[in-house]
Amino acid sequence: MIVIETEIAITWTLRLVSVCILIDTFEKLARIREYTGGGLLSWGWLEQFVGFRERRAPIRGFASFFFGARIWIPLICLRGVASAGLLIWTPKGTAAILPLFVIFVVGSLENYRRLPYFPEVPNRFALPIIGALLLQSLVPSQIVTNAVLWFIAIQSCLSYATAGFSKLFNKDWRTGVAIQTASNSVYYFTSANVAKFIDRSPTAARLVTYSILLIECVFPLVLVVGSPFYLFFLVWGV
Repeated sequence: MIVIETEIAITWTLRLVSVCILIDTFEKLARIREYTGGGLLSWGWLEQFVGFRERRAPIRGFASFFFGARIWIPLICLRGVASAGLLIWTPKGTAAILPLFVIFVVGSLENYRRLPYFPEVPNRFALPIIGALLLQSLVPSQIVTNAVLWFIAIQSCLSYATAGFSKLFNKDWRTGVAIQTASNSVYYFTSANVAKFIDRSPTAARLVTYSILLIECVFPLVLVVGSPFYLFFLVWGV
């Protein structure tokens, strides 16, 4: 029974990670203009920052080759294809090594490429989980599988709790206006329609704000509430 449960846990973790990466891929492709020409995420713009200009010549050459739009956009697409493969076929054991390796490498490059802006928070938190799943694929023993699942569970709970309790020190989150304030920034809301809806619905925006704050603070309870209550936390967390 334990073996079956751990296999199911690994399978669904792979699927959830795949969905996360696919959403991120679609978001990036929807903003593809930012990666070309003189966009804020184009290499012509990013390479001007000190963090890249001070690197040694081989590293700058590597970055210039991979981070330009002609190579980088296909890499983003390849990452999305690998995620779709994991979601649709959900390969187990060694069959998952290649797609996980692609996702991990491109995700790591993404963090480095965004050096001037700091790494994206979702990608930064997803990488340890992807790395753990890659390790489990390389060494699919019961001991490693259990260790990986516990690592992912504790890391996820700590991520939620850290994010939640840090928000308690922010006045916008405590007063429930954080989402409405963020809706005025194109960095957080690229959809004008969503931003307008939030701006015109302060009550709904406040409910969303407090819902996010509450689930992040109490999510670690998922480890102790047991079945079937943990499903409520998982659905709410997603």
